[in-house]
Amino acid sequence: WLLKRRGWDVAVLRGGHRAYRAHLRDIFAPPNPRVVVVGGRTGVGKTRVLRALHDAGHQVLDLEGLAEHRGSAFGALGGD
Repeated sequence: WLLKRRGWDVAVLRGGHRAYRAHLRDIFAPPNPRVVVVGGRTGVGKTRVLRALHDAGHQVLDLEGLAEHRGSAFGALGGD
């Protein structure tokens, strides 16, 4: 109710936490895409791997590329 008062769209799932867990299982059940996190130290080739995956037709979210490699966790997203 508090979020709704603040103007957020709120949905109530009947059945409590078990219904919520079942709802999440339904959302993330196959054939939804598999999520893979590519990580490692500087210079190991993470960006090359992401580019190769993209070139092979896979959907890629390159957070460092979006941040333009500005050094912090995602740079200054939205900055100039």
